[in-house]
Amino acid sequence: MITPSVQDYIEIHQLYARYARAIDSGDGAGWANCYAEKGRYLSSTFGECNGRTELSDFAVDHYARWIDLGVQTRHWNNQVLLEQQDDGSVAGSVYILLFGVKEGEAPQALLQSVYTDRLVQEEGRWVLAQRRSDADQTPAPTQLGFTSWVSGEGRG
Repeated sequence: MITPSVQDYIEIHQLYARYARAIDSGDGAGWANCYAEKGRYLSSTFGECNGRTELSDFAVDHYARWIDLGVQTRHWNNQVLLEQQDDGSVAGSVYILLFGVKEGEAPQALLQSVYTDRLVQEEGRWVLAQRRSDADQTPAPTQLGFTSWVSGEGRG
């Protein structure tokens, strides 16, 4: 296994932090800019988004759904493994826990997943060409208060 340079490792970790903070704050443009122009997000729970416009719309909708339920989410990344590829890209694997909290209540784990990433440099910065999120157990949308995972549906 070839590890990326220390500088690349730091920059990718910063990307992962910006990603989590953007989706947890409803910053659709910020979240979408963590991806390549034609980036892809494939989720066993939330479906698929392609390109920055769809990605941005998804992030805004994702945040609004939780806020409509009175839940503030926090995405926690850990156990990051990065491997430099021969073509210059980086393969990444990250454990992810999605927590949510309602006013006056204890935080609850909502979802446990693994991200599998392909990262590339675009315009001099690391971005996600593709992120696949595979939940260890995919809850039914109704378990979390939604009628559907389809973007734009299921919100009251």
